[in-house]
Amino acid sequence: MALPRLAAGEPVTRIALDLGYESPGAFATMFRRQLGEQCENVELIDYLHRWPDPQLILHLMVGDMQRIMVYPERGFQCRQNVPEDVRVAHEALIALGFDKHLP
Repeated sequence: MALPRLAAGEPVTRIALDLGYESPGAFATMFRRQLGEQCENVELIDYLHRWPDPQLILHLMVGDMQRIMVYPERGFQCRQNVPEDVRVAHEALIALGFDKHLP
């Protein structure tokens, strides 16, 4: 479904969103998996320490989770199940001040 559109030069972002992916990165991950490439498995704390400002990454991740939860209601993406413990952790991070990238 996507290959003819990509071959025609259609923007990847448009294709990814049309197909229900949250981002072009998620769409690209699907392609890598289909081609047999494995995503790196890394612990969150190790991932955070790769960045000059680990707190920025937490702000971004909290914003991404908020979008996962509210964008379906706005018609921007497909609904995804978010477990209750993830919702609780999300609210705790917001209460701790990780709210700079909320929609």
